[in-house]
Amino acid sequence: MMKLSFQRLDDILNYLITQSSPVTLDALSKLTKVSGRTVRSDIKSINELISKQGAEVFLIRKKGYLLSYHNKKIFEDFWNNKDTGTFLFTSSESRVQYLLRIFLTSDSFITQDFLLSVLFVSTNTLYNDFRTVKHLLADYQLSIVNKSNLGYRLEGEEIDIRMAINQLIFQENLTDFITASNTREKDLCLNIDFQKFSFFFEKYLNKIVQKDSDYFHKNAFSGILLSFSRIKEKKIINNFDLNPSLKEKVKKAILDFLRASEDEFKIVIPEVERRYIIYLLTENFPNLLFDNNNKENMLLAKQIVNDVTFDLFQLTKSRWTLDEGLKLSLIDHFNRLLNIHQIKSTRNNPILDVVKNDFPYPFELAISQVQKIEKRYDISLTEDEVSYIALYFASAIENSNDNVLTIAVVCGTGKILSSIIEGRIRKKFPYTFSEIKKLSYLEYEELENKNKYQIVVTTIQNKNLAKKNVIFFDNSNLDKSFKNIEKRIKEINLITISNRHFNPSHFMVIEEKKSKETVLEEISNILYKDKSVTVDFFNDLLAREELSSTVINDSIALPHPLNDSVVKSTIFVAVVPRGLEWDENTNVKFIFLLAIKSNEVEELQNVYDTLLDFIYSNDKQESLIKNPNYNNLLNIFT
Repeated sequence: MMKLSFQRLDDILNYLITQSSPVTLDALSKLTKVSGRTVRSDIKSINELISKQGAEVFLIRKKGYLLSYHNKKIFEDFWNNKDTGTFLFTSSESRVQYLLRIFLTSDSFITQDFLLSVLFVSTNTLYNDFRTVKHLLADYQLSIVNKSNLGYRLEGEEIDIRMAINQLIFQENLTDFITASNTREKDLCLNIDFQKFSFFFEKYLNKIVQKDSDYFHKNAFSGILLSFSRIKEKKIINNFDLNPSLKEKVKKAILDFLRASEDEFKIVIPEVERRYIIYLLTENFPNLLFDNNNKENMLLAKQIVNDVTFDLFQLTKSRWTLDEGLKLSLIDHFNRLLNIHQIKSTRNNPILDVVKNDFPYPFELAISQVQKIEKRYDISLTEDEVSYIALYFASAIENSNDNVLTIAVVCGTGKILSSIIEGRIRKKFPYTFSEIKKLSYLEYEELENKNKYQIVVTTIQNKNLAKKNVIFFDNSNLDKSFKNIEKRIKEINLITISNRHFNPSHFMVIEEKKSKETVLEEISNILYKDKSVTVDFFNDLLAREELSSTVINDSIALPHPLNDSVVKSTIFVAVVPRGLEWDENTNVKFIFLLAIKSNEVEELQNVYDTLLDFIYSNDKQESLIKNPNYNNLLNIFT
């Protein structure tokens, strides 16, 4: 989509955006293949369009044209807003998306000169982008081949091309799908009337599919639309052996949908494509599958969930593991999962990274349970499926009352005011305190063990109450009172972790280039020598890394062992100012190796919660990079 009046203006401005020094008129003329006079006219037109948007193209005498900003933010908002075209390539991400799109949808060879002229980048930059694209396509068994004198072209099976389009192009715009703007699906499937296809999908299929997930609804919708478009272009899947069995009551609706589509879009859907389309539907809506194995799957799902919740309770001793709502949700999930496995499929989770980053403790619990499920029931589960299970755990934890903090409300004017304060605290900090005790000042003074309450809130200003864990609660300034309570909650968690788990001998700064395996082995050897871990610890670390990446927020790794090889709980911290390659395309600057004993698994939640403050604080990370020493680590965490 053009931002200016016509494409050449977009091309000139895009080129000037990337240049830090003036560009001669002759260079712009050669670039656009028009006369210098035309270029000058184009520059004038560009300025008329962008001068009110924070920028202007100036002519610097004897040097050339330079884009100058009088308000760069306004210009960037204008230039980047709702851009869906292929000519704004000021970032690697936008160029990679363009390359994916052009190779996945083109049959002809594409020359390097063409790509360079469109992208306005150097050959080295193009090669770097190519490496990213090739890496992404390799996951779909697709490759880009180069033939001399012809150029580049994609090679691979049709079914893999469709999967790549679905995952790498269509999945970027779930919000657009929900709001019915579907720009990418429309653009890539122009040979199919989008409105008519939407009408048919609604008329024949919406009455039989589940509507509890926009994501799975989008997958089926986009996948079938793409299939119709590719069939019309004579790009047919050669081989697809799966033949999912449908419930009788849904067969007619699907067949009616296919017949109506053939007539409307003037296509013939071969049998292999029919099987593939039915597979797309059942993959996203397992309720359509014939329930021949439903009883067996339901019994197996119940057995798996009973094992999981029993094991979790033994591991954590937490009441949330016994929640009936959690059990019912997990049974339903595993039943659907087993149905999907019948058709040899899996389901992706579009928020996998969010789950790993924001809910690391539930994710680790899910990893440990999935490992046992796979061994016990010979079922293979993907990382995406693990993340769905983690979300159920996270929800149960969030809604549980398994909390370790206790608070006392000390009020000298009676229980009515203290009850009001208790209500305000429960509303402001739900699921935080296991006990809120209301006491008079005399009752508090008579307590033999005042340390039982980590936080004391009082309406009494008294020097005998001037202690670190005592907070004056000012009813006339609730914001300040709540902020003081929140601050104390964080302090308790941070101090507990730093005092118990940080150790100056378990801290290092890595300046030289090393591999991930080398660093993990060095740390394992240090921990083994001081008898914190067993000899199996290093292998257990590698085993956990094989299951799923332990990188959070792209720059922080939280490695930990898979099995019970920890003797004494500790956290080993390594700072890598220049970065260490952890996974492919991921460089970490901080390593928090979590060696936590298996019988202290509940401690992991506090550790993760505390580390999340560091993970999402650029200031704290920058401080530790600039001043990488143990004392600064303690300062940051306490």
